[in-house]
Amino acid sequence: MNSKKIRKRYPKELLETKIRKQIDWTKTLENYEQRISICRREFFLDLHEAYVSDYNLHRSYPEGREKKSHIPILMKMAARHENIRILGAVSANRKNGEYMYLPKEIPKNAKIVYVGKENFITGKPESRYSIRRKDIVFFKFTSNP
Repeated sequence: MNSKKIRKRYPKELLETKIRKQIDWTKTLENYEQRISICRREFFLDLHEAYVSDYNLHRSYPEGREKKSHIPILMKMAARHENIRILGAVSANRKNGEYMYLPKEIPKNAKIVYVGKENFITGKPESRYSIRRKDIVFFKFTSNP
């Protein structure tokens, strides 16, 4: 009696046709900017004199992530309105209730507003400032016969 599990094998053609969808960040962020740009000043009021946070930010706000983050656009759109000033961006990652990567110059009691997607692990609901499903554009891959 052989109790060895038999691995299921898939045909090579099936494996080659599976392509993971990739987000076209340029077009996605353009869609996000168009959607946010029509919002009135009242939409941005809770961001005044606050730091914005997202789980996609790590340690600080690295310049390389700007191409895949909606936060620079959000800051720009909020700045267009009178007296709305976002102080900066920080990572939303926490350990023992404390922000892990909070820079020393930011006080611990600073106003921090979460602007990211829903996070099931921490139970954070989706922010009204996050990228929506309708904003996302995927690259179109064509198969070569």
